[in-house]
Amino acid sequence: MVERAISSDTDGTAIIAFPMKLRTRRYLDWEDIRIFMALVRHSTLTAAARSLFISHATVGRRIASLERTVGQKLIERRADGYVLTRAGHLVLNAAHDMEIAAERLARADQDQPLSGVVRIGAPLELAQRFLTEPLSQLAIDHHELDVEIVADSRTISLERREADVLLQYGAPLRGDLTARKVMEMQCGLYATSSWIRRLDEGDRPIFIGANEANSHAKCAAWLSGQFSGARFAFRTNSIQMQADAAKAGVGIALLPHFIGRSHGLFLVKILQHEQPPSHDLWIITRKRDGTQPLIEAVEERLMKALDNQREVFAEGNA
Repeated sequence: MVERAISSDTDGTAIIAFPMKLRTRRYLDWEDIRIFMALVRHSTLTAAARSLFISHATVGRRIASLERTVGQKLIERRADGYVLTRAGHLVLNAAHDMEIAAERLARADQDQPLSGVVRIGAPLELAQRFLTEPLSQLAIDHHELDVEIVADSRTISLERREADVLLQYGAPLRGDLTARKVMEMQCGLYATSSWIRRLDEGDRPIFIGANEANSHAKCAAWLSGQFSGARFAFRTNSIQMQADAAKAGVGIALLPHFIGRSHGLFLVKILQHEQPPSHDLWIITRKRDGTQPLIEAVEERLMKALDNQREVFAEGNA
């Protein structure tokens, strides 16, 4: 059985005892844990230090101190940043439990305002157009709440605490997560006007598609199935980059309508013999966070903001 404990030193500093398998005779203080969690979120010493307004040397010393206390190697350095060991995952999960418990204690009075930092991950094209205004208003409405938007074309990890709430295309394939479908985003084949002319003149189409890691997704599978013998000249896991490549004239891309229109592209109706599948948009959170008022408030704000823009995602609207 996993055992955790909380105690307090004489000066009021919170002292945390972590799982028995990791615990030595020393106790861990929150500052080591807080810096460890920042390193996990940001992957590099420099980025973690910048987020906490401390030096990267301080981050390194704190991580070393935590590893000495625990008696285990918690992180490994790789070319693209730091990754957790098995022991590191155990410590991270325990630390996250403590964060949640502390927030619940702080809000024991239901009238307590939302406070702290909440990180929302989303594709860049969605974050820029649809999230800035509603999430800015959330921060205005709750004076003790800080909002951080992680807008990225790469995959954002909830398990590594890179975000607390994630907006993404497609349901999660694995993980201890809760997924809530927001809407279906209708799609079409898009290209430049010059490509439309080339097709009208009988040129063979050239396509832009998903890379191999995302080839199982229903939109990518549909495109490959419909045009199995065609050339795919450009592949990427980013819908934004697919649109950019189409705008540059590389070829034809299967895009959500709002993205195709926003890039000044045109529907390629000559090739669209049947309706392409939609991109499903989901809000995803960690199961263990599901009852937190802060997470619930962010989810509801996102759902309302996107629902108000539902017509923008339809084919016939700009």
